[in-house]
Amino acid sequence: MFGDNILGIKLPINTSKNIDSRYFEGEDMKFTFNKLEDYIQNFKMTRINTPCQGSAFAITKDERYIVFGSREGRCGVYDYEIQKFIFDIDLKIGSLWTMEFIENDKFILVNGASGAAHKYLFSDFSLVDQFNGHTNQINFIKISSDEKTMYSCSDDRTVRKWNLESSSYEAEILYTHTDTVYAIDLSSDDKFLASGSGDNSVIVYSLELKKVIATLTDPNDLVWCVKFSKKMNFLVAGDEDGLIHVWKFETWEKITTLAGHTARVRFIDISLDGSILVSAGLDCTIKIWDPQGLKKEITLEGHSGWVKCVKISLDQSKIFSISDDRTIAIWKIINDISEIIPNQNIAIELNSSESSNFSLICDINTQTYDLKVKQELLKNDLKNLEVISYSFNIFKNKLYITANNSESNPCFVIYDLANGVKENEKLIKVKKNLYEKNNSETIIKHEELQPADNMDDQLININCIYYSFLFPDERYYVAATYKYLHIFSLPNLSLFATINNILAYKHAAVTNDGLKLFLTGYENILKAFDMSKLLEIQSINLEDSASLMCITPDNQYLIIAFKDSLNILSIKQLQIIKTIPDSGASNIVFSKNQTSFIYSLTDTLCFFDLKNFELITKIELNEKIESFSLCNNNSSIIYITGTNVKILSNPLEINTDEIVIYGNLTNFYSFIDYAYSIILNENPLEYTPEFDSWIIMPYHINLMHFYTYYNKIELLKQALNNKSPFLNSLLGYSPLQICLENGSMKTLDIIYESCYKRLNDGDSWAFHCFGDSLISLNKSGFSKLHNFYEIAFIKSTAPSLPKYCDDSLILPIYIQSNNPVTDINDFDPNYFISDGKSIEFVRSAFKLSISAGSIKSLKFLESILECTNLEIFTTDFLRTILKCKLSAVKGFMVFQTIIYTIYLICLTYTAFFNKFVENNQISVSENSNDAISSWVLLIGFIINVLFFLNELAKMNEGLNYWTNIWNIIDLCRFVLFTVFTWAFYFYAFEISPVLSYLEVLLFLVSWIRGLTFFRTFEKTRYLTVLIFEVFSDMASFMLLTVYSMIGLSLLLLFSEKETYENVFNTIGFTYMTTLGEYQSYGKEVSSFNTLSLIIFTLASIINTILMMNLLISIIGGTFDRIQQELVIRDMKLKAEIIFEIENLMFWKRNMNNPVFIQVILPKGGDNEEGFAWDRKIREIQRSIKTGYDDELSKQIKIKNNNIKEILDSMKKSNEDVIKEMFDSMKKSNEDSINEKIKANNEIIKEMFDSMKKSNDENIEKILAALKN
Repeated sequence: MFGDNILGIKLPINTSKNIDSRYFEGEDMKFTFNKLEDYIQNFKMTRINTPCQGSAFAITKDERYIVFGSREGRCGVYDYEIQKFIFDIDLKIGSLWTMEFIENDKFILVNGASGAAHKYLFSDFSLVDQFNGHTNQINFIKISSDEKTMYSCSDDRTVRKWNLESSSYEAEILYTHTDTVYAIDLSSDDKFLASGSGDNSVIVYSLELKKVIATLTDPNDLVWCVKFSKKMNFLVAGDEDGLIHVWKFETWEKITTLAGHTARVRFIDISLDGSILVSAGLDCTIKIWDPQGLKKEITLEGHSGWVKCVKISLDQSKIFSISDDRTIAIWKIINDISEIIPNQNIAIELNSSESSNFSLICDINTQTYDLKVKQELLKNDLKNLEVISYSFNIFKNKLYITANNSESNPCFVIYDLANGVKENEKLIKVKKNLYEKNNSETIIKHEELQPADNMDDQLININCIYYSFLFPDERYYVAATYKYLHIFSLPNLSLFATINNILAYKHAAVTNDGLKLFLTGYENILKAFDMSKLLEIQSINLEDSASLMCITPDNQYLIIAFKDSLNILSIKQLQIIKTIPDSGASNIVFSKNQTSFIYSLTDTLCFFDLKNFELITKIELNEKIESFSLCNNNSSIIYITGTNVKILSNPLEINTDEIVIYGNLTNFYSFIDYAYSIILNENPLEYTPEFDSWIIMPYHINLMHFYTYYNKIELLKQALNNKSPFLNSLLGYSPLQICLENGSMKTLDIIYESCYKRLNDGDSWAFHCFGDSLISLNKSGFSKLHNFYEIAFIKSTAPSLPKYCDDSLILPIYIQSNNPVTDINDFDPNYFISDGKSIEFVRSAFKLSISAGSIKSLKFLESILECTNLEIFTTDFLRTILKCKLSAVKGFMVFQTIIYTIYLICLTYTAFFNKFVENNQISVSENSNDAISSWVLLIGFIINVLFFLNELAKMNEGLNYWTNIWNIIDLCRFVLFTVFTWAFYFYAFEISPVLSYLEVLLFLVSWIRGLTFFRTFEKTRYLTVLIFEVFSDMASFMLLTVYSMIGLSLLLLFSEKETYENVFNTIGFTYMTTLGEYQSYGKEVSSFNTLSLIIFTLASIINTILMMNLLISIIGGTFDRIQQELVIRDMKLKAEIIFEIENLMFWKRNMNNPVFIQVILPKGGDNEEGFAWDRKIREIQRSIKTGYDDELSKQIKIKNNNIKEILDSMKKSNEDVIKEMFDSMKKSNEDSINEKIKANNEIIKEMFDSMKKSNDENIEKILAALKN
């Protein structure tokens, strides 16, 4: 029911579905997280607060009512359906220790401190019957299947049998213990009783034989609970020490002891199928166990007091518990489909095919299992072989063994694991005295030896072979001795070549095509061999001794495992591209789809992404992994631990649409609590790093997604510092994408700074995650986006790369590559010379899709055009990308320009011809040129239609299309030219002179649109921009000019008292005076009256002088602005041109594969005139700003320190002053009080003396009177 710390929490699997992102079409990020919230809340513990400390409880069969008892003697009923207490009564029988429902929940038996068993009617808790007999409190009762018999145990040390039909029957004492009997249980067949006692023993009693059949004395302390499994295959007991003892039924031999509780085990329950055991302890925890002890327990934490009782629901889906903390808790049980295959022999290695079969090498045999039928299929006997080393071929399901045979001769054995037969066995032989003659050579090619050297064969000493391996293509078999590496050709096992093993090679790796061999030995040197030429091609020194080597399925990378790290090397360059720390792997397995790999540490399986070598998830198994493999089409992971083989589901190959959580199963409920606290936005929440590697499938989501979605900034910071897995979800949402979707720029800044720190620490893959979110980043206008683009190129530092290229070579030159390492063989070798232009190689820090015409390329271009952070256009990265893309589509642009030029020629020729016809210079019916003009116009019309189709293709941009003025102009041009063509062919120009104006308008629109094609060329692009900007800036000027002209015209008209017929002449005259002509339209200045002359003089100053100077100023300002923003405008214009061209390349829409961009740049970056100076100026500005900011921060810090010192000084001074004032006031008050006391004392003394004197006088008078 649950597995080896692999969480497979799910509903029944629909194996017919192959889950991918398409299955979740229609779901968005919010919908996904809503589903996860519901799931997590479903597994969150349900807490029911009770009015008293619980000591026992019982549940009705329909699980609607929960009845609980307490040590105070109270009994309550909770209605689970309406979530409410409906009954609470004091039964007045003392503490209640045990209770059971009978007769379909009509009655309930309640027992406890009174020593009597009480039978109550459940509906109103009226007493129905009472069973007396025990002389002390009853601790536990069990009811027979027919509900006619009750069994009880008591502090009076007896176990008794009761007849429930009537209390008049006297209870039968079955047997006794020597101390208190705390618990009993009845077997499912009603034939056996088991009891646990304070005498540290468990007694098993046969009800049929009526005698004790076993006394189990393994516990060293009080036994508080006992339980039979429902299938009667084992018995368990929990004791005072927190131990759970498991015995095999009938033989009573000890199976295992489960240790985990830190205090008394108070209660135990077992599932119906016996797969899980649930225990409650006084350590306030509940634990879920594998009764065989083969799996780590799961701990449920949530109670704050002793847990007295625990029960599994009838449907086996929930756990109910009651505690001293006055609560009842309900927990949903997690399920898993992992399996354990016990193995009687010591397992050494395992292998699996793509089917459901897997094979196991043990110390004396090989075993083949089928997971579908769950049984052993074949067994190959290895008793007659002394196995030295072995290799698997998972595709052919074969085992290759190097061993000593029964005659102690070295042999090579091939086993067919599918059929369980030995295919072949050959002795391993080499040429006698061969190596003495060729000892100085690194590689000895045996086919090149002279006949005289081919002497008799001799057997290799098997004791010298310390490992062997097979080439993936099965061309060669290699056996390594301490002196030589023997390479044998297969299938004949003839010696092909020998490599001098002067370094004592201990690890080897071969590319999947068998063309390259890599060896490393005790001297920490890695050597590469070309097997097609049998040549050593490269050698490098390693930092440490390698423990494992393997090659990725695509033959791009060599993975070398060291004691504490993994190094990823490029096969082509043997250059380290990434180091994974704290990861000394003992075994590495690649997924079938070549997207990930798994490696094992001591007790942990780590899953890594092959695209960026980033951690996906990590699963702690809490037991040593000897070996592991994949099977069932990668859906299952098999691993060896001890003498057992365990099978668990592969988290990256989920075949269900239900939610599955993978992590360390023992902490599952803690993970649920932690995730639920994030959802509820509880603060403060302590960061728990152990949950970083957990993953929620099939959504491919981890806690990093939760931190960003729920805006837990502090937790996100700590997770990033801890280098938590940074994943793309199934629907493409990375934590970065989530914060972009939510518009959280603060979170985005934290992610950026974390990646930047990783980059500075030497991790060139730090920004790899940004590639998937590049479009959203551009659209966000992130304030540090230009900083990101500044570091988006990473220099290639390989010493083997060329330093110079031909001076005539136009840079930059770029290629697209799947490899992050620059390989000189990917470029044209003619580029490079020994002396010339200095160059450097760079690559993109992430993969991106820039294939011209692809959907992602168009979206990228669109995003940078929408970006509000225009500084990105000044970066080397974006400029290089745009320049390379422009060079890729330039031919298309030139072609388009030529086509438009032909269109203009056709239009011009036809218009001239039409004009000659209108002027009767050419007769249409008689001139032979009419046919030529018709064909020319037809060509122009076809081009016009092609351009219109281009416009239709661009309309998929939506509303953005209609915001571009050039698109509107193109549509108008199409309509005008279509009308023009119709008019030409039907001679409409002769009928309607209005069409002549249409001809003029068509010419105007076509020639204006033609200006945009000058953007194609570098030298005219700037002038084109300048012209359009000048016209844009002149709009307001023209409005003022027209306004002033009309105003002057009206003033002149009224001052000269002209008639309204002369209005247009006056306006025309005013316009001509602006141009310097003072006699036109039948008017001259000399004929003006005095008032008109004054008005004319003022208007001339305004229109002719001020307005013209204003125009010059506007054009100058436009020029200055264009100069300042030249680079940005130029790059943005390039992006627009590229976007326009790529939008036509519809046949490339699906070429969206992301690649690394490898670029050759001039040394020091692109030095193109204009851009280089602009970049330097901007760098200086940024440097000054940074320096200013740093200096400002420094000054602020100094001032803050000064202020702090002043405040501290003032505080101290004030404290001293206050203390002095207080002391002075205290002293002053004390002096004043003392003086007042002294004065009062003197007054009192005076009064006392006066009273005494007066009294004395009175007494004397009285005495005198008495005398008299």
